[in-house]
Amino acid sequence: MAEHIPWAKRLNDEVDAFFDLWKSRRWLAVLFLIIVFVICVVSSVGWFQRGKKIDTLTADNRDLKRDVRQLESENKGLRETVAPLLARAAKEFPGEEINVSLKKIVDQLKEQRPSLRPIAGATATVVLTIKSDENVSSHFMDRGGCAALATGSTALLQASSHESWGNQIGNSTVRYRGVFTMPADSTAVGKPIESLRQAKYIQTEFNMMPTNSLVTGGKVIFVVNDSIRLEFEVPEQRSDERRVFIRNLSEGMKPLVSNNEMQPTK
Repeated sequence: MAEHIPWAKRLNDEVDAFFDLWKSRRWLAVLFLIIVFVICVVSSVGWFQRGKKIDTLTADNRDLKRDVRQLESENKGLRETVAPLLARAAKEFPGEEINVSLKKIVDQLKEQRPSLRPIAGATATVVLTIKSDENVSSHFMDRGGCAALATGSTALLQASSHESWGNQIGNSTVRYRGVFTMPADSTAVGKPIESLRQAKYIQTEFNMMPTNSLVTGGKVIFVVNDSIRLEFEVPEQRSDERRVFIRNLSEGMKPLVSNNEMQPTK
């Protein structure tokens, strides 16, 4: 049985052997050191690359799992959307090819979208507050105002009235209010409601409001076809004569955006 030699003795023997080699054949000892150094460098580089590759594979695996979860979620949502459509198509158009019946269902849903219906009527409720100490509390029966959704110099929808109200509400603030109506022969009549999304600004004014007033706030609410409500906040500004503007319409237009998405009937 081979005698067990402790590692410490082996290391000591190896060191003694190396120094003997160094004394007798120094060039060979140098070559040996170079070879050991190269082996260590190659091993270190390989270890580093393997670690880096493992990190990359781990990250790729994590991304892949995330993509799989997202696909599963989208697939579930698609099934929940398509399944009711398929069931409705089979029920309402039995015996027809599925592609034909589905197209008919989609066409029906499009017709049901409120934002695609033609404009038949509209009102605009406007409230403006201005900085003023004027002691007013009046119903102006012959002095109203107007409001319009517009782009450039074109009014997409305009409403007006011959009457309005003005009241001092305290804190040096006067509130003007009016309910304006779109004329029955307006050029907006017959156009799809979603065409109002082309508007870039709102312009409104009250005939009794002082010119160049400091507008502290307010709101403009358009109700189209008694079904779609578009509400806009009036930012603080100095009126241009009596004209007041709203430039940012993104928040108020959200009902048109949401109505633009088809909601399948289950």
